[in-house]
Amino acid sequence: MMMQALPSGHGTPRCGLFAGAALLLAALPSGVWAQGGGGSPSFPLACAFIDRGGELQNADYCGAETAEGMVVAPAVSGALGYRGGLASFAVTGRGWYYRRRDGVTREMVTFDNGPDEFVEGLARAKVDGKLAYVDRRLRIRVRTRYDWGDRFANGRAAVCVGCVATMVDGGEHRMMTGGRWGVIDRRGREVVAVNRSERPSGTE
Repeated sequence: MMMQALPSGHGTPRCGLFAGAALLLAALPSGVWAQGGGGSPSFPLACAFIDRGGELQNADYCGAETAEGMVVAPAVSGALGYRGGLASFAVTGRGWYYRRRDGVTREMVTFDNGPDEFVEGLARAKVDGKLAYVDRRLRIRVRTRYDWGDRFANGRAAVCVGCVATMVDGGEHRMMTGGRWGVIDRRGREVVAVNRSERPSGTE
């Protein structure tokens, strides 16, 4: 069973930093791939994950949130499919994560019904409630104070503070509106100050 992908658009802010994941995960059926029969108090969070065959699976007792991050149950971690050294899974009520083979996980921005993809070597993550950009080892390369940001394109990304997700296209997509906008480079420096009421031209 696979998720239906929503139409994408690199330059259009279709999905907010925290918006979209709850809607996606609420629609996932539970109990499709429950392990242990009686449940697991050690891993109380349900999740969906991509298995070794590229199929979407669901597990009732999948994850646990710890001080070190999201931990996946051994039965699930053994079934995860890795691509480019990373596996992906979505925790109900949280969002999408990437996981390295050594167990390190990172909560990612949800984009097109999955974790954000890597563009110019970086993907968008959530760190302490704010936007960050991580590399393929899930190391933080750009930590920011912003609430949302684009993927990088030619070394630049539009970012915003105080923007909110607004439903568009009859509720199929969410677009970031309001707040203050600017542009950063790959070092996190503001090349256009974040004080504009609209998205800077040329960053769509």
